[in-house]
Amino acid sequence: MTKKNIFKGKIIDKKLEILSSKDFNSLIESLDEQEVEIHIIPKKKNRTSRQNASLHLWYTHVSDTLNEHGIDVKVFFDFYKTGEIEHAWSPELVKEIIWRPVQKSVTRKTSTTQLTTDEIDKIFDPINKLFGEKFGIFVDFPSIEGLITREELT
Repeated sequence: MTKKNIFKGKIIDKKLEILSSKDFNSLIESLDEQEVEIHIIPKKKNRTSRQNASLHLWYTHVSDTLNEHGIDVKVFFDFYKTGEIEHAWSPELVKEIIWRPVQKSVTRKTSTTQLTTDEIDKIFDPINKLFGEKFGIFVDFPSIEGLITREELT
């Protein structure tokens, strides 16, 4: 099997600019006279800092809501018949026990820093659906509009 060489670049004025041109040029020289395949794949944007802040705020809202409804970690795990932990939720537990397993399943990514902007919804939607169908709770994903409304209500 041949080694895959991946180079990042940008298309500027309809021309490809390789970001690590020295390594790229060395590879091209070593492959002189050989037939090659070239794959160009548009890079998706990583999640924004606002999405990250909203994600962590959502973990807090979920943990507060689950605790208010008496759904401790044991109750949640009993639902899945997999655990025996019995204590209150925290944002960290929401991230590690609820968010991260769905994230890994949906995206094959282990860190939220690797998520693209559109992957947040692909993870959030099934979790929120589960909360509504199985526990009767809904926790909106934080948005600027929602935070302004929430502030006006308090």
